[in-house]
This record gives sequence, structure tokens and C-alpha cells, in this order.
Amino acid sequence: MAVRTRQVKNKRDANGVLTGRAGTVYDVNIKYTTPDGRKATYEKGGFLTRKEALQHEAEMKTKLQAPTFAATVKAQRKQTVKEYLDEWVESYARVNLRPATYDGYKRTIHNYIVPYIGHVALNQLSPSMIDKAFQEMLDKGLKPGTVAGAKRVLSVALNHARKYRY
Repeated sequence: MAVRTRQVKNKRDANGVLTGRAGTVYDVNIKYTTPDGRKATYEKGGFLTRKEALQHEAEMKTKLQAPTFAATVKAQRKQTVKEYLDEWVESYARVNLRPATYDGYKRTIHNYIVPYIGHVALNQLSPSMIDKAFQEMLDKGLKPGTVAGAKRVLSVALNHARKYRY
């Protein structure tokens, strides 16, 4: 079976916030063959319940059998913050926000977020990197309101990334 149990010292709740309590989480590990014949592994960890992990495993097994999806998963692991934000602003912000807000998000991402953390792999991004980037913006002379706007945009985007488990 591809679902494993793991003990953690600080478990997260359903919103992804650390609870401060120890507990059990479940990890999914699937071995599959890529369309070009190579062996590959898909791993995703930290599911709160066994049921969630089993559902994710079943979903991913069917998706990984589709040749185009397997390539997408591989690329997603190497996705940078810039690539994610560009994709997110087009797929989410363009559809769900007013045109002026969408334009503002796009401008904020391009002018203020990407120059500081756009090169970082999304799965390697840490809170300290984000704090450092915002401090650099302030040190550079940007107004606190501008930095606060960038924080808001990044917060919304990263909440979506966490929700969809990027």
C-alpha cells in the first residue's frame, strides 16, 4: 500500500495551522512509469486523516496514468514562485476579481514580489525568506502601504497554493 503513517511532534489542523500537539499524519507514496518509460515517484505528505490520504492516492493514481498529467506533476515540483504566481494570477485572479483588481495584482506581482523571491522554488519558500524580502523592500525605500499591498497579494496567492497542496 502506498499510504504510510507517520508521527509528528507538531500536527497541523484542517487550515494548515500548527496546533502545538503531537499526532499522526499520513503520507502518500506512488511509484509509476512515466510516458517515456522511466520509473518515477510521486510523494505527498501530511494528510490529517487516512481517508484523505487514500482519496488522494486513488485520485493521483488515475491522473498519473494520463501521460500529460505525469509530466505536469514533475514540472510542478520544480515550479518557482514566479511561475506559480503567473499561473495563479491568470487562472484565479482574472476569473474571480474585477479587471482593475486583476491588473493591480499582476502589477504588484511583477514589480514587487518577483524581483525578491520569484527565483525561489515554491516548495522551498520559507516564512523567513518572505519576511526578509519585505524588509528589503522597506530598506529600498518603498512605502509601507506598497509593501502591505504586496503582502496581501502574496498572502492570497500562497493560501491558494497551500489549499491545493502545491
